[in-house]
Amino acid sequence: MNKLELIDHFFHPKNITLIGVSRNLMGPSGMILGNMLRSNYKGPLYLINPKVEEGKKILGKPVKRSLNEIGTNLDLVFVIVPSRIVPEVLENCGQHNARAVVIISAGFAESISYDKEKIALQDETVRIARKNGFVFAGPNCNGIYSDAISLNAIFGPRVRCLSGNISYVTRGGTAGIHSLIQTRVRGIGVSKLINLGDSACLKIQDLIEYYGQDPETKIIGAYTEGFDDGKSFISIVEKVTAKKPVVFYKSGETIAGQRAALSHVGAIAGKFSSRIFEGVASQAGLIPVESIDELVDVCTSFMITHVPKGRNVGIITPAGSFGVMASDACNKEGLNVPPLNPETLQKIDRLLPEYWSHNNPVDLTDSMNFSVFGKIIRIVLEEETFDGLIILFSDISDNQGTIMDFSIGENLVDEKSINFFADIVKQQIKRISRYIEKVRKPVFFLGPVQAQNGLPDFLREHKIIVLPEFRRIARTFRALVKWNELKKKIRQ
Repeated sequence: MNKLELIDHFFHPKNITLIGVSRNLMGPSGMILGNMLRSNYKGPLYLINPKVEEGKKILGKPVKRSLNEIGTNLDLVFVIVPSRIVPEVLENCGQHNARAVVIISAGFAESISYDKEKIALQDETVRIARKNGFVFAGPNCNGIYSDAISLNAIFGPRVRCLSGNISYVTRGGTAGIHSLIQTRVRGIGVSKLINLGDSACLKIQDLIEYYGQDPETKIIGAYTEGFDDGKSFISIVEKVTAKKPVVFYKSGETIAGQRAALSHVGAIAGKFSSRIFEGVASQAGLIPVESIDELVDVCTSFMITHVPKGRNVGIITPAGSFGVMASDACNKEGLNVPPLNPETLQKIDRLLPEYWSHNNPVDLTDSMNFSVFGKIIRIVLEEETFDGLIILFSDISDNQGTIMDFSIGENLVDEKSINFFADIVKQQIKRISRYIEKVRKPVFFLGPVQAQNGLPDFLREHKIIVLPEFRRIARTFRALVKWNELKKKIRQ
């Protein structure tokens, strides 16, 4: 069985075994078991603890004392025992034909700063896995998620993920959970997540390769604090990026970050490896990002909108200062804010007061004629000069009514006036949504990614990306552009 076939057992196992399960429901084994049960995993599940009394149950599941009591080959095994006995447990797993193992146990390469003998212990785990023909994630990882089998086997809070086509691979457990949370906040679905921890057996590129041939994955998001074997990385990943976007965040650029990465997952990080990574990313066709939130921004945007054909951006704003800020952010990220062509200028001139900006950004100044907003958006979208559009109406936060109101009419004050504004925006978005599909250009809206009034969700449903900062909008637009440029390069 080849490596990719073995990796598939993480996400489509025939059975799952938890070795080292305990009654401490707030510990790693308890949280993983609880998350599995609450996520409605339906497959065969075996719990192992040699010290538990016969007939005892944990969360209603019987606990066995030995793998010999299972009576079947093992598909996916979670190992949650002290590091010193992990090799013994892995040997036992090999004797029962395990295919994939998740080593939650810590105390391996991440301990190098205070215990160099832990490296030898980690090397032993790799030797045992190779001898017995299985692969493992970890050690020092926090689990996996697989939508296909309703499996949330993660040490941490259970994120109520939606079904989708984004798959993540990380070397940091918290980074993975944060990615799931922020993807869910945006109302976008996830297919898979795996945390590799110390990455002793499987490397980031192994999972990228697997996701590349996985029909359930359309977008790949990856996070690491360091990497090795650049040649292998490039040769594997460039084949995947020819077919699917791979959004990649590498941290650990500073001296402090380097120390933290070494003690976290034993990763070799720092400025030297970051400079190397810039070249590796370019050669491999990766879409590099600079934060975990940006990783999610870009991955989810691929699922929401269309890929721009070029770098020219149109901007619509009710306030000149916002237009300046957005233009600065776009230019700093290598995007263009070209002027309106004469025909577009004339069309908008008929709709706005004579003192509007007559330029891009289209500054609506003091025009509060909401009926023209949708018309202007349509006009700018249809101009061939622009490859995408940024809309800067106003803040749509939930607490606006406590600090301001629009003073529209006698009874429309506080929260009611904010709801009135949100309703106006929705009406205009409904009218222009068909034009977005017609021109197939990305549209961005400045605002929070989530609000109780439902406006951010409404915008995403109509293929509009909502982000709270000018720079995040510009960098996400640039990432989408980069993917288009990569596809053009491949076709040449």
